This record gives sequence, structure tokens and C-alpha cells, in this order.
Amino acid sequence: HGSHSSRESIQAYMHRVHDTVHCVDARDGKVYEARIELVSFMDNSERKGLYYYLHYRGWNAKFDDW
Repeated sequence: HGSHSSRESIQAYMHRVHDTVHCVDARDGKVYEARIELVSFMDNSERKGLYYYLHYRGWNAKFDDW
């Protein structure tokens, strides 16, 4: 057992706001480059866990998504 808090453990695996990531679109299987706009821990009826709000490079902001 370490002395790390849950928050520290999560941060070790987190990307940061403005990081560039590559995401696979579940609809077409293609990989898209995106920039992380927000990071949030969610716990509701639809989502539970760490989520990233993404802006896809070269795409209109209306396609931004969690």
C-alpha cells in the first residue's frame, strides 16, 4: 500500500488540457487527431469515470465531444 491518494493515482494516467491525442471513431474506425479542451471526473446515470472533452483538429466545434 502506497501513500498516494486516489487523485494522485488518477493524475499519473491523465492527459492534460491542450494535449494532442489520437482517437478512434467508433462509427468508422478511423483515427482522428484531437486536442483536449476539458478534463472532468463524472459520476452520473450516463457516465462514470474520467472523461476528456475533445476538439477534433480541422473540424468545426459543433463536432466537439466527450
